[in-house]
Amino acid sequence: MIYFNHTKIDNDGKYIEFEALCEDKVLGKCTLFLGADAAEITEISYDESNAYIIDGIIKAAFNYAANRNYYMGICSAKGADMYISAMNFCKTDKGYCNDIPSILMGSCKSCSK
Repeated sequence: MIYFNHTKIDNDGKYIEFEALCEDKVLGKCTLFLGADAAEITEISYDESNAYIIDGIIKAAFNYAANRNYYMGICSAKGADMYISAMNFCKTDKGYCNDIPSILMGSCKSCSK
């Protein structure tokens, strides 16, 4: 079973690292920054064989942000454009963004490839 773990990585609690775990194996990670106006995923890392985990880890991070009263989500992480563009994000000059409820409703249809 896959589960998602989070760890605050700074003293202010503004940066949180999320890990997707299966038993003790890390399938992917992302870093969430809780800014003044929006929650932003700044980094994503994953093994190509576990690309399906991107959808879940992004949703885990934005669900965490939504539970802390954030409404807007941005993903500026490099290297996951192909997967992120299939979710409910709008591409802007700041990265991919949308309101968090829409992001959480979306489905990454290309992640199963």
